[in-house]
Amino acid sequence: MTCGPLDVRLSPATYGGDVSDDQVDRGSASVDPVDEGDPTVPEPATAGAHPVLVYTLQRLALLVVVGGLLYLVGVRDLWLILFAFLISGVISAVVLSRSREGAAYGITTAISRVNARIDESARAEDYDDLDADGQVVDPPDAHEGRTL
Repeated sequence: MTCGPLDVRLSPATYGGDVSDDQVDRGSASVDPVDEGDPTVPEPATAGAHPVLVYTLQRLALLVVVGGLLYLVGVRDLWLILFAFLISGVISAVVLSRSREGAAYGITTAISRVNARIDESARAEDYDDLDADGQVVDPPDAHEGRTL
């Protein structure tokens, strides 16, 4: 038995047809290691829709459906609102878990992008304060007005 490079042939259905056959033959095609059935990976939201908005609308729809069912059963007044919120909250904790994870992932990703832009801006400012030798240059008025 010889140990060598693995010759993997991918069908267009496997890689979505985005990779040419010569890339597959050369082994330069990349395959996403994430299993589609993995429950820890959030499902992407509907194309063009923000995951938080989708999750919020799903929660509201569930609240209305549960409230309607409770109304048909005969629950009225403050009890209707109270039970509708409680029951829909329990149902959404189970049924909408993937949407909630998708919304959390969307928020985390957005915050990460903002933090990356802040870090890049700080690095650019730090770079602006260096001279040709890489030494920090004090602005001319940095010590103005101070007495020792």
